[in-house]
Amino acid sequence: MSADLYLGLDLGTSGDPGKNYLQAPFGGAGINGSGGLCVALSAYVPGLGQPATLTEAVNAYGNELASSASPSTQVNCATTAAAVTQGTCSALHSIGINAATNVTTSVTFGMCM
Repeated sequence: MSADLYLGLDLGTSGDPGKNYLQAPFGGAGINGSGGLCVALSAYVPGLGQPATLTEAVNAYGNELASSASPSTQVNCATTAAAVTQGTCSALHSIGINAATNVTTSVTFGMCM
C-alpha cells in the first residue's frame, strides 16, 4: 500500500473497536496460512524541508487474532489479554511489521501483545 493510501487507515480504536477477524487459529503458535495483519510501508526519502524520519501508527484496536498459546485460540483483543506472535510479514505472524528506511511503525491492538 502506498503512503498516500495509508493515511487515515483505522481498523479500530479504544472508543470504537474494530471487531474484524484478522486471523483464525490454524495449527499452533498463532500462525495460519494467511497470517494476521501485515504493515509494510515503503522507504521514506525526505524532500527539502521535510522531517528526516516518519513515525506511523496503525490503529487496529479490538480485532480478533489467534493467540500464541498451544493450541491456539481465537482472541478478542478488546476484551482479552493474550500473547500473539509478532515479527515480520513474511513469517505469517499475528502482527507483522516489515522495516522501512526512515520509518518507525507501530500497531495498536488493545490487550493483545
